[in-house]
Formats: sequence, C-alpha cells, structure tokens
Amino acid sequence: MIDSHQILPNISIGGAPPEGYFVSNAGFDILILCAMERQPKNFSNVDVYNIELSDDGINLLTFDQKHDALVLADKLANEIRSGKNTLFTCVMGLNRSSLIAAITIMLLYPEKTLDNVTSLIRENRGRWALSNHDFVEYLELVESVRDAKISKLVK
Repeated sequence: MIDSHQILPNISIGGAPPEGYFVSNAGFDILILCAMERQPKNFSNVDVYNIELSDDGINLLTFDQKHDALVLADKLANEIRSGKNTLFTCVMGLNRSSLIAAITIMLLYPEKTLDNVTSLIRENRGRWALSNHDFVEYLELVESVRDAKISKLVK
C-alpha cells in the first residue's frame, strides 16, 4: 500500500514509499525522493529522481538546493506533459515533497496562483502540507519570477 494522494492528474504526493515493486504496481512511472535522510535505491520498474532536502526547521534551503529544485521541477513538468504518472515523496509527504510538487505545478499551470496551488495540495494531502515557512517563502519567490517572465512574454 502506498501512502499517497492525487493532487492533479499524474501528480501525487506521499510519504516514504516501500521499496521494491510497490510504487510501479501502484501505477506510478516516476518516483521523486525528497528526504535528505531517506534515499533508498531498491525500486523496480520506476524512474527515480533524487533531491536531498532537510525539513528540520533549522537548516534553510541553500542556493544550490533552490537551483536543484527548479531544475528538477522543470524536468518533472516535461515528464508529466508526456503522460508520466509521478509520485513526489518525503518521509511524511507534507513539506519537501509538496515543495517540489508545488514548483512543478506552478510550471505546468502558469494560471494557478501560489494560493491556488497551496490550497490544492492541502485539500488533498492535509492541512499541515507546506507548513515549512522557508519553503513557502521560496515558493513566493518562484511565483514572482514566473509571473514576471510571463508578463514580459505577453507584452
């Protein structure tokens, strides 16, 4: 059994998945492991992407982690556009996985505001999703940069 909730078509968020065939048997093509302390290697028939993030409330996102999050979200947005079913995970499936999923959603759906995305994730995953203030501040920055680029393209 996989602890996950579908947020949008081909986008689900969940807690730490069991190793083996469980993820692929649940219908996922791609698994994203976001927890620094949990990066297992034994998954079958699924593409695995890794980003090591902390959610301890002490260690803030570094410049490199912010960059890596954007690069990964862009890759994942392309995978989702091609029809791949993705599972974003961390230990609890609340903050780190939701951060990467939120950036991915914002890239896929530029019409969605951060408030829309946050509400969507919390409605499906729980009210404690995206409760890390550092992550939310970074999402606000991502939204402002995304919107500034879109407004330049429209002009």
